[in-house]
Amino acid sequence: MTTAPRPSSRRSLRSARTAATVLITVLSMVIMMLGLGLATAGVTNSPEHAQVTTLPISIGTIAVASWVGITGTEELALLKRLLPGGSATELVVNAWNGGVPVTDSLILLVPTLSWVIVAVALASRIFRWEPRR
Repeated sequence: MTTAPRPSSRRSLRSARTAATVLITVLSMVIMMLGLGLATAGVTNSPEHAQVTTLPISIGTIAVASWVGITGTEELALLKRLLPGGSATELVVNAWNGGVPVTDSLILLVPTLSWVIVAVALASRIFRWEPRR
């Protein structure tokens, strides 16, 4: 009876780092979108309007993610990485393809986390809870 070969520790470590990178990226994007959603809700006059006010930000981020995911970052790399969701999309694509070392991809966390900071700062400054009536 033979057993299946065990994956090398180097390979499993790389997989763990890749999974951690994807998890950090996804969580940062969720926090960014939550912050931007709260910020736009702070400038609307009703919950119904908040849905429409947030729509351009959602569509814009989806468009950037699609643009980067489909075309890559060989052309207009700086622009694509600085737009909200661009560097996060590149991080996920790099992790999915596995061709880029995690240490080389970590620089892409800077614009992603910068957008998180901007979104949280805007949300804390603009969004206010109103008492129930």
